[in-house]
Amino acid sequence: MVCVNSYPPLPINFNGLITEAEWGTPFSTSLGGPAASGFGVGNNLDALYLKNSSGFLYGALAGNVVNGSNNRMLLFIDCQAGGFNNLGGWSTRTNAPYYSVENLNSITFDAGFSPEYILAMNQAGGNTFFDLYNMVTNTNVYLGDGNTSPLLGFVGNSGTGDFSNGFEFAFPLTALGNPTLAMKAFAMLVNNPGTQTLPNTTLSNQFLTPCGSSELNYGNGGVNFALAAPNPIVFPLSADCYSQTCVTVVNTVTPTFSFPIDFCSGAAVPSLPAISDNGIAGTWIPSSINNTTNGSYTFTPFGGCAIPVTVNVVITPNPTLSPLYHD
Repeated sequence: MVCVNSYPPLPINFNGLITEAEWGTPFSTSLGGPAASGFGVGNNLDALYLKNSSGFLYGALAGNVVNGSNNRMLLFIDCQAGGFNNLGGWSTRTNAPYYSVENLNSITFDAGFSPEYILAMNQAGGNTFFDLYNMVTNTNVYLGDGNTSPLLGFVGNSGTGDFSNGFEFAFPLTALGNPTLAMKAFAMLVNNPGTQTLPNTTLSNQFLTPCGSSELNYGNGGVNFALAAPNPIVFPLSADCYSQTCVTVVNTVTPTFSFPIDFCSGAAVPSLPAISDNGIAGTWIPSSINNTTNGSYTFTPFGGCAIPVTVNVVITPNPTLSPLYHD
């Protein structure tokens, strides 16, 4: 049996407008946290959305970064065994997409959150760029840009409370090692120093889940999230909805017959059987044996996996008798 699963795509247009009803309620928002990120006007992180369907992870970060600035959105993802709870132990990062990722060396996450992947987003030259970095293997996959990829998009939001504009993305769950049960996520707004020789990355006070209203920018010092208000988002993966079409392949069957196929001309001949010796029903063409001449008779099964067969009947002419004369 061979089955094909058809997965309906989510009706989401990845254009940065987080307006489709399928997004539902964000997992976390910046409400209750600081009114501004501390990075200046136009730099903010305000809501996190996640969905999965058809073998893809769908997500959106409502927010904005100033075009051409050094500010970046980072979504840390914990979905496999292993990972790094303390980024001071994450030493191999030569292929990280931004120096902001490379310089996050003094962060301790909440207990139980050890990310393996970083989805990194930025805006430059009127375009947006998306990278998926594997922290364990130190490999980066460039996912594409928002101007050309149908699965990536961006429209900057207007500030705190605007949860319907920002970064939208989708990519296969295979890129995350095919997680099956749940994922944890932690989104940050950070400043990329541009080169490794400049000061360490600055971490804004806007990260999701949100920090408390009394939290300030963390600057470039050590950050222990386990001592602060946030906790990672827990996203249980839902079962895919799909339609399934299955095809059963069986071996063909050849009807068999045992009636005699040699007769003398004019002899009595049997009726052609409607059911073969091995139980297959069908019809014959011609429908009866002609007892005066050789002929081919084709049996066509009514259906199933039986194949037509042809039986050749031989009619032997009667001998010619010569009269016997005697005196």
